[in-house]
Amino acid sequence: MDINNKAITVENISKTFRIPHENRDTIRERLFNLRRKTTYEAFNALSDLSFEVSKGEFFGIIGRNGSGKSTLLKILAGVYTPDKGKVMVNGDISPFLELGVGFNPELSGKDNIYLNATLLGLSKKEIQAQYKAIVDFSELDQFIDLKLKNYSSGMYVRLAFSVAIHANKGILLMDEVLAVGDSNFQAKCLAEFNRYKEMGNTVILVTHDIQTVKRSCDHALLLQNGNILKIGNAAEVCEEYEYQNMSDDEKRQYLENKNTIETDIEQDDTGEIIATQKIHQVIQDDIEITIDKKSDTPGVNINYIILSDDTKTDSGNAIYFVKCLYNGLLGRDPDPEGLQYWVNEMNNGMAEGTVFTKIFNSEEYNRNFTLQQNKDLTIFNIVTFLKEKLSKRTIIVVDVGSQNMSNEEHIYSHLLKHSFKTKVIRLEPNLISRGEREILEKGYELVIHDSFVGDGEEYLFHINDPDSTSSLLPFNTGITSSLFGLHELKTLKTESVRTDTLDELLDSIESIDLLKLDLQGFELNALQNAQKILSKTLIIHCQISFVEIYKGQSPFSDVDRFLRSHGFQFIDFHYECRYPFLTNALVQTKDQLGWGDAIYIKEDGLKNTEESLIIQSLIVLLCYNKVSLAASIAEKYDLLSGNSKYGTLFNSLV
Repeated sequence: MDINNKAITVENISKTFRIPHENRDTIRERLFNLRRKTTYEAFNALSDLSFEVSKGEFFGIIGRNGSGKSTLLKILAGVYTPDKGKVMVNGDISPFLELGVGFNPELSGKDNIYLNATLLGLSKKEIQAQYKAIVDFSELDQFIDLKLKNYSSGMYVRLAFSVAIHANKGILLMDEVLAVGDSNFQAKCLAEFNRYKEMGNTVILVTHDIQTVKRSCDHALLLQNGNILKIGNAAEVCEEYEYQNMSDDEKRQYLENKNTIETDIEQDDTGEIIATQKIHQVIQDDIEITIDKKSDTPGVNINYIILSDDTKTDSGNAIYFVKCLYNGLLGRDPDPEGLQYWVNEMNNGMAEGTVFTKIFNSEEYNRNFTLQQNKDLTIFNIVTFLKEKLSKRTIIVVDVGSQNMSNEEHIYSHLLKHSFKTKVIRLEPNLISRGEREILEKGYELVIHDSFVGDGEEYLFHINDPDSTSSLLPFNTGITSSLFGLHELKTLKTESVRTDTLDELLDSIESIDLLKLDLQGFELNALQNAQKILSKTLIIHCQISFVEIYKGQSPFSDVDRFLRSHGFQFIDFHYECRYPFLTNALVQTKDQLGWGDAIYIKEDGLKNTEESLIIQSLIVLLCYNKVSLAASIAEKYDLLSGNSKYGTLFNSLV
């Protein structure tokens, strides 16, 4: 290990606190209990932690409340001493541990700058040299002579962060600095973190903001009950944290979404097409399978992770295991006889690996594999045809208000996977989200406008928790308070904003191939002020609602009626979200259809042009897997163009 390359090295540290069973705060209580021995309970805040943070790294520490995050940060800062183990720090530390530490509320902001900077090791001359930069960054110039006790928590954080960052130490320790403050200041903090990192310095951030960790951190550490649950790549650690916070139903759905079957198509030197199928199947929390299967080789390479010949399972897990195998490999639930057969075999000692191998080598799986391979080869031929027709055309996507959810790809990402030239125009007023998208989203031309989309009028924008529910409309608490999953939604603050219409914002665009709307209840208002845009749009993907989650939002029936009146045909719901009713009974059946995404297509394209029909068929096939719809559009194209080739390519799919 190169110690010179490490900013912090932690070896086997533990920390235990003694918690008294009763408090004796007054002199009277202590005098009357002199002979009674105080009893304590040991609380293991941290248990045998070891990890390293490299110089110039942005390192995140995440976990639930009480997991030990702040205790760990205080040990790194030298505030606490570990009971055992050691911490080696290679550089000077500038800490921001919690609100109020190192500050005096009776002193002015100016005096507290000198006080806190002195505690951080700066000389008076160094403080004077940095003073203006500290005040300017905090944006507190007009309040700097006020006593700190008159500051809001947001002003407090601005001042403390500004001092810490301008101390110019090699290691910056931050505890929930982004939890307080407006979005603009949070963006400034993140920009400063990145500048700090570019200088070769180290940032260690404790936070509940998973998106910030994903966006900015190189590596992360997940704590659970004082133990390291996972450490490594920031995105993977965040994914584990989100998984641990899911309900059992959400975990099962998540695991199902992790199961993928992909076929890579390529041509060899002789021009022969070769298909390689890659299967990734997550069976349980700690079991996953990856398979590579080539069409031109009889052998199959199976890689197991924890799925070994001597692995055994109990009866309850055996049922779940067999169901996962059937769904992952055969694409269906097991029939009762088959389920009972395999569970009996496992109860009689058959290992999981053997069960998997037998199902994998079954006639049904190999038949499905052949069908999937033929489908993928057909898709390959269709995509090749479309690329030739659209070689000089860029697909235009307008994405209004879309959220970057964890473990979720944008619906139009399928266009990128097949290397179609794509331009995405994003309408995103949130500064942090804009920066996040610019960093994370690659592979296509991205244009971002910082506009609130609406009807051109002023509104109060409701900044909610979670942020994905923020809206120009207030919550309808009469509805949200009665549904589990919505009952904890809350508005943090509001701000007055002016909206722009889609017609104003997109006036210069000649045509739109896919318009995606996600405005949290404001979709119909936006559509009603997009008459010009609708006339040149091919496909609409629109969030719709079945209950009034926001006051004044239009129901699905109104959106549907409006779009039909403008020449759009409803195709299907792409997604539906249901909620359980809040009840004292121990049941959580999702009985209320809440909201979803609806797909609409312009009937017969735009003036029945060949290009518009080609693009419609491309999007409904690759983005929405609407095979028969794509085939019917292809036949319209053939009639219009006098060419019968395109429609016939679908013969082996439909």
